[in-house]
Amino acid sequence: MINLSIWSSAVTMTLLDIKNFRSITYVALVIICSNVQAIDTDESDFDCLIEPFVQVDIGSPIKGVLLSLSVEKNDTVKKGQVLAKLESTVEKANVDLARARSKLDGEIQSGQVTLAMVSRQQTRISDLFEKKAVSSQKKDEADMEKQLADLNLKKIKKKKELAHLELQRAIASLERRTVRSPLSGIVIERYMSPGEFVKELPILKIAKIDPLKVEAVLPASLFGKIKKGMRAEVTPELPKNTILHGKISAVDRIIDASSGTFRVNVLLPNKDHAMPGGLRCKIKFQHG
Repeated sequence: MINLSIWSSAVTMTLLDIKNFRSITYVALVIICSNVQAIDTDESDFDCLIEPFVQVDIGSPIKGVLLSLSVEKNDTVKKGQVLAKLESTVEKANVDLARARSKLDGEIQSGQVTLAMVSRQQTRISDLFEKKAVSSQKKDEADMEKQLADLNLKKIKKKKELAHLELQRAIASLERRTVRSPLSGIVIERYMSPGEFVKELPILKIAKIDPLKVEAVLPASLFGKIKKGMRAEVTPELPKNTILHGKISAVDRIIDASSGTFRVNVLLPNKDHAMPGGLRCKIKFQHG
């Protein structure tokens, strides 16, 4: 037979365990909710990283021997500045040749003079033909000479136009052997030296650090509350007690399922390049 006292004690202990479990669960939920509530306040700091706005590997569109490099690591460069040049002896010769061929002003002037002369002659013969002083054959010859002179002038002008296009192509081919910076920034890597053969590999790496980009990873509970355009206060690890201000430039539209987080980017003005990239930081978002 079942011992009723033992059964009653077991039931009582089970009920107590359930009550205790519910109490513990309730306390845990309160703590979690408190934490979530704290995250929503403007006082919460989040870890972040200050990075260059963009980093670009600079190469050459064509292969060739690297003739010169005009910048060193850590140099500041401007957009359009010459960074490197490839050997270009043949290309320079092609430019000189094309430029010489494009100088047809003398031929054009000669063609214009010839056309003017045969036009006057054609006019006189037409007048004489009206007076029946010359034959129709003579008139036809004068008309034909004028047409030929006109066609010859058009041919010379077309030849000059084509020569000008050849010159533009030669100049463009020469320009392709000059490597220019596509953006303003800082040279952070120099991969090659003069004399090396340039293929697909980059020559330099440039980082744009104005503005700087701050990246923070936030919990999914803040999704929808952190929005583009909101102000942010960034405190870098160095120098101490420095506070920077920026605005949110991008918010992830997808939450990472494995971590339950999403990323936020903030842009920081850095016109004097005083703040370097690569620093850890703390970020605080300001509502309103």
